[in-house]
Amino acid sequence: MDADFVAVKDMDPILALLGTHDFVSYQEKGEPGQVCSAAFSSNLIGGRKGSPVFKFLWERQKEKMRKKCGQVAPGEACCPENTRRSCAVPWAALGEGITHPAFNELLKTGDVFETFCFADEWSFVPDHFAYSVEHIPSKDEALKYMEERGIQHSLDRIVYHLFNAITPLHKWKCATLLDPRRLVGHLYTESFRSETGRRPVQQSEESDAWLQEHPEFVKYQQVHNGWQPCPGPVEVTEAPPSSAPSQERSCQIFTLWEYKSGPPLSVALNVEGQKLPRLV
Repeated sequence: MDADFVAVKDMDPILALLGTHDFVSYQEKGEPGQVCSAAFSSNLIGGRKGSPVFKFLWERQKEKMRKKCGQVAPGEACCPENTRRSCAVPWAALGEGITHPAFNELLKTGDVFETFCFADEWSFVPDHFAYSVEHIPSKDEALKYMEERGIQHSLDRIVYHLFNAITPLHKWKCATLLDPRRLVGHLYTESFRSETGRRPVQQSEESDAWLQEHPEFVKYQQVHNGWQPCPGPVEVTEAPPSSAPSQERSCQIFTLWEYKSGPPLSVALNVEGQKLPRLV
């Protein structure tokens, strides 16, 4: 998965397929039996261990890396004659530029593989979704916009690709990202409070061992002012405030207002993990 995915529901339906299918992904339009075509989205792919599909794609990628720079077109993956210099590895050229043609080549062999792609009303990027994220901040307005264009279950998918490279999310503050009135804020808050994320992580031998290895997270098991995970003045509300500068100054993490008995460790891991490269 690309890093700019948000899981709104439990991912078990996706994970359950990985043990039995050679290739799992998603695409905009479905094929009979939900099998994958070469139109799959390479920003989320998976498959069973030993998958012949991934072996085939990997072999094609290695072939590209054997090309010598100066013998290929600009922008393609290659390695220089001088082994002291680094290879040129354009991500899209080595990923999408190879996997899609190679997958199409594999389909033409006539070999039978078990593939599954979430598509149509269950695709992880509803039609018009990227436009809505970038241009229609309001969740209700974005939902109406997609419904008017015949998009079903637009806010009921398992995961969503947020297209961080083309959307302004990196400019938004925490309060904006968690405002449930906004489309992205709705997805983030649903992600934090749905399914397993709704319940605090129970203390166990495993969690104690993990906290011993990563003591920087111990403070998020503590409760301040009756509910918040960090010391400092934070107003307790039933809904996220439109802006919370005191919360951002004192805590620097996303917190869930619905937890009155202390926040779950899982919420801290979701957000604080991005600050710790060794945990990502």
